[in-house]
Amino acid sequence: QEAFLALHKHGCLFRDLVRIQGKDLLTPVSRLLIGNPGCTYKYLNTRLFTVPWPVKGSDAKYNEAEIGAACQTFLKLNDYLQIETIQALEELAAKEKANIDTVPVCIGPDFPRVGMGSSFDGHDEVDRKSRAAYNLTLLSFMDP
Repeated sequence: QEAFLALHKHGCLFRDLVRIQGKDLLTPVSRLLIGNPGCTYKYLNTRLFTVPWPVKGSDAKYNEAEIGAACQTFLKLNDYLQIETIQALEELAAKEKANIDTVPVCIGPDFPRVGMGSSFDGHDEVDRKSRAAYNLTLLSFMDP
């Protein structure tokens, strides 16, 4: 939360713009795309570039030390979420291999299980890691 507030305090989040009946209007939502250097995301027909988090081998520089620390915090959170996702995928693969009839909350009957099933076994570590490779995050803040 401190990292998010630091980015907000330093003006790193930008107001969202929408077009209604041909007029551009600012919304109460501010956003920031943070992630691996050079990554982009297309949002509302606009290509957004990341504010880089300091991945190993990058030379990201920040105007304020507090911004760099905040970006480092989000990188650590991203690393944690990747580990959690890989563990969840491993558990799912183990259950499928053991033929346990359990459906995770995130997978409903109408949601295709792409890459799952007999071709997805517990030995496919590369596939699990690539499926959990989050390379950017879109942060949003709505003014009260």
